[in-house]
Amino acid sequence: MFLQPYGIRRPVCREVVQLYARCSPGELVLLRSRRADVQRWCASELAEAVAARVEVAAAAEAAWWKQRRDELDAAAETEGWSTGQLAAARRRLAAEHAELRAAGVLRGARGAWVLPAVREVLAERGWLTRRWRPVPPGARRGRPWGAADAGYRAQVVLQLPDELAELLVRACWWTSAPAVATLQQWYDQHGDHWRGERHGGRRGWSGSAPSQADLAARNRAAARIVTTGQVLREALQRAVSADPVDG
Repeated sequence: MFLQPYGIRRPVCREVVQLYARCSPGELVLLRSRRADVQRWCASELAEAVAARVEVAAAAEAAWWKQRRDELDAAAETEGWSTGQLAAARRRLAAEHAELRAAGVLRGARGAWVLPAVREVLAERGWLTRRWRPVPPGARRGRPWGAADAGYRAQVVLQLPDELAELLVRACWWTSAPAVATLQQWYDQHGDHWRGERHGGRRGWSGSAPSQADLAARNRAAARIVTTGQVLREALQRAVSADPVDG
């Protein structure tokens, strides 16, 4: 769903629609109707650091689950709970777990572990308090037009809440829109190749290669384009820095 779709698979049921999109060479993003699974490329060192910290958090969360389930089972046996009472207690336990996950206390999955940092990054950019219009139909979503390619050798898959993922997509697109328009005007004037060649019969081409000043202006415009991957990598790095792991 990030960037232009190159293929839509048939949904496995009516409530789950999967939309695949190529975000950069080798990068794939999958969004579902009820959750967002984001596969994001990053440096190998960052991916390894995330994995080490999530492993520690997952062990802590598993220990919490075991303790709480043992307490529940002991109470059920001691007090002679009925099947209905036991089921209700387990539902309350699941709700407690969800609340602790949302509060950032239990962080035993990659998405839960990085979620507080994602919200911090969005808040610092002033994006959480704004109401963003939807991305225009057919437009590139997570990776706006003109974004520079970056090569990474590792990837981190995050599961993010739908509403947060959609906010991230919209904020990146509209924040980048002025720079995208500037970059498109630049290519109309100088051509769509670094030597200034004219491709596709575009009008307004100057007929000569761009100057160094022109190229610098193009680079400044491209640098103002913000992608979802850029924001998520920033959040991952922040979460790693805030969560040291011994050894």
